Amino acid sequence: MADYVSAEESMAMAMAEMAALQNAPASPKYEPHDDDDYYDEQKDQYQDQYRQVADEAQPQVKTEDQENVWSTATFMGERATATIADEPAVPTDPARAPGAKSSPPKRKAAEMSTGPLERGGEVVEVLDPHGDLILVIGEERREFLVCSRTLARASPEFEKKCLQNWQVVPREDAPPSAMKKVNLGGFNAEAFHVVLLVIHGAAAQVHRKMHDPKLLHDVICVTHHFDMTNCLAPVAGTWLKRIYKKDVSSYDDIATQLWITHQLGHLRCAKQTVQNMILSARRTLDGKLIGRTAPESKRYEAYTTLQITGLLDDVLKCRNNLVKAMVRRVEKIVTRLSQSPKVPSQADGKTVCRARSTQSRCDSSMLGGLLRAMHAENWKNFDHNSSPERTYKRIMRIATLASSLAEPTSAHRTCDPFGGTWPTLESMVEAEVEKIAWDERGFAERATALGMEKA
Repeated sequence: MADYVSAEESMAMAMAEMAALQNAPASPKYEPHDDDDYYDEQKDQYQDQYRQVADEAQPQVKTEDQENVWSTATFMGERATATIADEPAVPTDPARAPGAKSSPPKRKAAEMSTGPLERGGEVVEVLDPHGDLILVIGEERREFLVCSRTLARASPEFEKKCLQNWQVVPREDAPPSAMKKVNLGGFNAEAFHVVLLVIHGAAAQVHRKMHDPKLLHDVICVTHHFDMTNCLAPVAGTWLKRIYKKDVSSYDDIATQLWITHQLGHLRCAKQTVQNMILSARRTLDGKLIGRTAPESKRYEAYTTLQITGLLDDVLKCRNNLVKAMVRRVEKIVTRLSQSPKVPSQADGKTVCRARSTQSRCDSSMLGGLLRAMHAENWKNFDHNSSPERTYKRIMRIATLASSLAEPTSAHRTCDPFGGTWPTLESMVEAEVEKIAWDERGFAERATALGMEKA
């Protein structure tokens, strides 16, 4: 049996060893000599041995533990070299010490930095320090140093322009003064900057900008033009969640939100936005859609993005159908009350009127109240070009006034043609929106590419 060593003795031994190490002479500084090749061979041999052990232990799957073994092998090889050469046994990379997770080598901070760069008296915003192309964007002529290969990978349009039209020369083959500069005026420079940040791997810098729906609208205009909207996958879902409004009402906000939801493939949000658009849409004298408070110059057809969606004709049709349906309901009520029979009306074998009166007397009373209410609302000059929302409110005012003028007693509540039978505006507009032939397959494809099915 081995001798028992108490905890106190172990501590004393450890303290003695530490004292000996502190009093030992310092190791001579390593100087290169002819045996360097031998040390390198010993280091490689250590690494090969440990990697062989790792492969034999887990040959089928390279797990996280095996990654640690590889890291340990590298560390042990460096330690072997240090021991043979009488150097301190410190690995060149602390992240490769035993137990540390293996990770790809990181680029130096200077290589990853972005920001303004002085070039010939002009300020160039750096997206890639090793870029080979300068893009000039917008009326303010902001300049961005980018990588043409990154642009080509992100967009087939850029691939064609970089390789054929622009004939970009790789930077390593040309001095900075000969770097290609291309003017892409006409775009929102800030929106273009967001796109460049995303495709150059700096999407994290975009998060602080994700509160602005107008910026996202313009960003999608850029990506749609260059056929690269799928590149927005890292930011699209989060951005949409931050700016989406279920009850959006402003004509300009509706146009912006419909473009965004359509292009990002979010069908549910697009349908809700179309509902809001239908409810607030007026019709011009020449039969065009316009927002409730929009000036004549701000017709919905003036928005190029809405024309691209192909939904304007459907929205106009839904709006017209909705207004006609509501007006037709009122006209049918007037007709029915005017042609009431002189005997009690039967409904499921029971008299409608609970006051034991003839139905004609009740209907005549309701008709009188209805006509007075319609006159008060100037129904004769009803504006068929008004929005469905305004039309519905007018009808509800007529119904309320007509009911109060006819028979206020509770015995005649069942005689009220508007009581409990008039559908809600929300249900009516939802039914109209479902009649639209939505491109559900196209929406699904865009949503999958951008991760919208999880949003």
